Amino acid sequence: MSEGFATVPAMRFLHTSDWHLGRSLHRFDLREAQAAFLDHLEQARSNSVSTRNARLTAIRAVLSHAQPSYPENAATITRILAVPPKRHPKPILEFLSAAEADALLAAPARTTWTGIRDHALLALDIQTGLRVSELCSLTTASIRFGTGAHVTCTGKGRRHRATPITAATTAIMTAYLDQRITKPGDALFCGPRGQQLSRDALEHRLALHLATATARCPSLADKNVTMHTLRHYVDGLVMWPEAASALVAEPRVLVPAT
Repeated sequence: MSEGFATVPAMRFLHTSDWHLGRSLHRFDLREAQAAFLDHLEQARSNSVSTRNARLTAIRAVLSHAQPSYPENAATITRILAVPPKRHPKPILEFLSAAEADALLAAPARTTWTGIRDHALLALDIQTGLRVSELCSLTTASIRFGTGAHVTCTGKGRRHRATPITAATTAIMTAYLDQRITKPGDALFCGPRGQQLSRDALEHRLALHLATATARCPSLADKNVTMHTLRHYVDGLVMWPEAASALVAEPRVLVPAT
């Protein structure tokens, strides 16, 4: 890359109309500018390869739109559009083993209100595999006990879902709601004043309990556990409601969530 070109802030190219239109900029070939911009994202801004490819997709969209209006620059634009996305290894999805899930569930101190709430939240999430946004949106009316106990939510794509819960999870949630009734609001998992918990609040509570669980189960220290990690693998038996009662007495079998 030219030394003169290196003095031009790479982020300016995305906002320069001449560059969008496929013309020359500061006397340098635009293929060099495009390559430098993408390299800048990775090296200077520490963006991931996925982000780099997303920006490349945006560049292609702009140039594809401009190409018919600027036929004199068609050759340059075509060469830029031919740049392939950068390949990269896919990250390994983290998941919890049965022993790690048990250690995490045992971490909250159930002698306090927040401990009871966090234990119920983790138990429901590990068993049902709900997304973080779905957990945050649950209300006290979202859960049904008795025959065919289940929790309902509006999930990704505005799809209404009903997920069965086991007898063990039902017992945990029943005990939690007996304590929850003293709090205002209708959020199922709420703060001290009844307000709905945010995604950041859930991640913060998980980090606290993860530190406690790691002392009991050291293998957790080698994993990057987030709220999303809990939904990667859920109890296989809950996929079939007729087998849910057997889950209480039998060891958990972890299978990929569907």
